[in-house]
Amino acid sequence: TFIAGLSMGGYGAIRNGIVFSDTFSHVAGLSSAIHFFDKGTREKRYNRQFFLGIDEPENTKLNPEVAFAQLLEAKRPIPKFYISCGTKDDLYGINVDFREFLKKNGADVTWDEEEAGHEWDFWDSQIKKVLEWLPL
Repeated sequence: TFIAGLSMGGYGAIRNGIVFSDTFSHVAGLSSAIHFFDKGTREKRYNRQFFLGIDEPENTKLNPEVAFAQLLEAKRPIPKFYISCGTKDDLYGINVDFREFLKKNGADVTWDEEEAGHEWDFWDSQIKKVLEWLPL
């Protein structure tokens, strides 16, 4: 089974693909909004509003990096990842950082980028590449 999403859905696909790796063998995140857990940024204030009622969500499995560490510790299957982001997207840097985190921790990561922003034309081209990447 596969899971994919873009922007906030990219965050959800990545987070759920990791947490439920026994279900999802392939995870695709396009321009993923995984910036909520970027320490030391203005998003941390938004993080608290977005995850209202959850103390320190950055230290829970809501954070994809924490979820991935728990996956490794539990010796659960590691899904394959397709991560992409436009080079003009405000989320580009955090997606590059997350790609590096995954690779450093042994994940199989396919990366793609295009000169694009947070926009439908980029996602339209990327979802076609995701479908080619999947073992269909």
